[in-house]
Amino acid sequence: MLIALAVAVVLAMAASACHKNTSDSQAKAKISAAANTPQNQEALKVAQDKVASCLSKGTVVTKAGRQSIYVCVAPPAQQHALKACALSAATKENLATKKGRQQWGKVDLPNCLVQVQKGAK
Repeated sequence: MLIALAVAVVLAMAASACHKNTSDSQAKAKISAAANTPQNQEALKVAQDKVASCLSKGTVVTKAGRQSIYVCVAPPAQQHALKACALSAATKENLATKKGRQQWGKVDLPNCLVQVQKGAK
């Protein structure tokens, strides 16, 4: 399973190199769509703060780094769903670039965390 996850990440990173970077307006649209209610706005803010504090635990470009981030961000019961969502989001971002990694860390991963937490309730 770990090998499959590693292969998926490598494929996601390779595929993301082929995609155009998400523009700032698209990033804002993602945040806006996810934050359409006061409850969602609060949940997204909490998730963004949590992710921001956990990004220093590892690096997005290594498997061990991402695992450290996932462990910090979500409890064990939610990590599988968080990884699946984060990998899906990674295919849309170019993680080889600073802009892509920032987009993933500031927008995509917090949105994934909110989605996973909603699913766990």
